Amino acid sequence: MNRRAGSEALEAAQGNEGLFLAVPILLALAVEIALKAWLRKETGAPPGKGHDLFKLFKTLSEDTQRRISARMPAAAAPAIFLEAAPGIETALFQNRNLFVDWRYGYEHAGVNAETGILFTALEAIIDAYRPVETWRGFIGE
Repeated sequence: MNRRAGSEALEAAQGNEGLFLAVPILLALAVEIALKAWLRKETGAPPGKGHDLFKLFKTLSEDTQRRISARMPAAAAPAIFLEAAPGIETALFQNRNLFVDWRYGYEHAGVNAETGILFTALEAIIDAYRPVETWRGFIGE
């Protein structure tokens, strides 16, 4: 995962309402797809429907949950309403319905997204799925 690309997307969103709304939605969708790829890898079956990121994570085997959790730092990013984010489970729990909530934002009085911690979670999920060494030449590192 290229963190610089994520930061650039967030910076580009400043002052642009369309991008501001798109970044959290697309980020949540990327996390969902990554978790569903894990489920497909484990079971060989389609992962089913649903957008709850925390529920998808908890559906993974305990071994896979540990493998992904090991790649998510204990305090990945500061959260607005917490002193520190303890790890991937908290990141996914805080943002569990982000895709639906932001996609239909007009149905809610207010929506919140912790995109920084979700970028870190996505990075952990992808890196655990296919170790970084496999991607080194592909992403230009």
